[in-house]
Amino acid sequence: MVNESTGGATHAQRISLTAHEKRHFVATMCQMTGLGNTSLNKYAKIAGVPTAKLGDRNFCWTNAEAIKILTAILDGNSEAGVSEHCQAALERLSHIPI
Repeated sequence: MVNESTGGATHAQRISLTAHEKRHFVATMCQMTGLGNTSLNKYAKIAGVPTAKLGDRNFCWTNAEAIKILTAILDGNSEAGVSEHCQAALERLSHIPI
């Protein structure tokens, strides 16, 4: 599956290019943020990072993409619990080399 937002690279090609980076699966990001899949994908689109398409297995984001998503959530969400989860996750992820 080709994704225009990654310069035409497929998800597998994009991940192989960044194999040394920490990767974050959708389920892990849902746990980190306290959001569901649909809300998480909404913020991923706002952040301008690729999103999982129907049928994508083991879709994950790089550390840099996860940071962009968390930043978009903090900018666009006013729920205290979600903001606290995202801020804590952002602080943890910022210490991982990109």
